[in-house]
Amino acid sequence: MPSRFTWVLTTSITIAFLIFGANATAQGDGGKVDDATVARFVDAYSDVKKIQSDYTRQMKSITDADKTRELQQEAEKKMQDAVTRNNMSLDEYRKIAQRVTRDAEFRERVQAELESK
Repeated sequence: MPSRFTWVLTTSITIAFLIFGANATAQGDGGKVDDATVARFVDAYSDVKKIQSDYTRQMKSITDADKTRELQQEAEKKMQDAVTRNNMSLDEYRKIAQRVTRDAEFRERVQAELESK
């Protein structure tokens, strides 16, 4: 059974797919990912998770559908900016996130990097 940390990581990454678009396929992402790329991914993931948490909290108290949609769009833009600010393309972020959900060994590597920060 996956640990709570694994569940949170994969759930958060799944939500990121929904935000950044889930239409990217995992073609060509099974190769070696260097440590610098993993570190950039972890930094981007941490920033995205914080933005996601902040906006989720804000949206809980809103009942107006238009305002909710507006906040969702604002959050999406900020999360995309967080990824690119960490020197990653959205496509690269998606591919690594997909690999995290599929590859247990790679997921452990990403978890170790997350825990070291």
